[in-house]
Amino acid sequence: YRLIMSQVANDKDFRPWVSNLVLAIYGFVTILIAYHFLYRRGHLGGFAVALAVCGLFTVYQWKQFIRRTYGQRVESRAIKALEKALSRVDGTAIEKGVMLPFGGDADAVVEIAGVKFNIEIKSITSPQKITIQNTTQARKAGGVLFSIPVVWLPRAKSREAREKNDVRIFAGDAKSLVKYLRAIK
Repeated sequence: YRLIMSQVANDKDFRPWVSNLVLAIYGFVTILIAYHFLYRRGHLGGFAVALAVCGLFTVYQWKQFIRRTYGQRVESRAIKALEKALSRVDGTAIEKGVMLPFGGDADAVVEIAGVKFNIEIKSITSPQKITIQNTTQARKAGGVLFSIPVVWLPRAKSREAREKNDVRIFAGDAKSLVKYLRAIK
């Protein structure tokens, strides 16, 4: 347990959004190159095709970058709120960004009264929008960390708890999450 927990995601190695940013910049640079070599030399048809293809690619990568960084901001705020809520409860511990051997990380691993939970934080606002990918990711992390998998939706519009694919899904704030986790044994 300690060996796995010592590998935290504060490593600068895990940054999935960097590739989206780099590819968006490449797309923009390609548009500039197409402008210089095609448009300025009178090849308007070729430039139109290059602009359409590279423009769509660049916009797609930029939107992915924005989506991923938004999720990181939600995750960061949620972890701070969870730390604050756990600080008021005796017998708790939290590890942030626990790296997993199959790639990626568990956003948080919380221990409450000897029971371990791996928390996967999502910026989704409705438990109905949880996908099989979300639950599979949490379940795989739970298997590796020998913990109960939980997908937490801190930005949800209403408080709700349910189970899907052997994964607990909780929608609500950090204080409510801690109360929910304490009730699970």
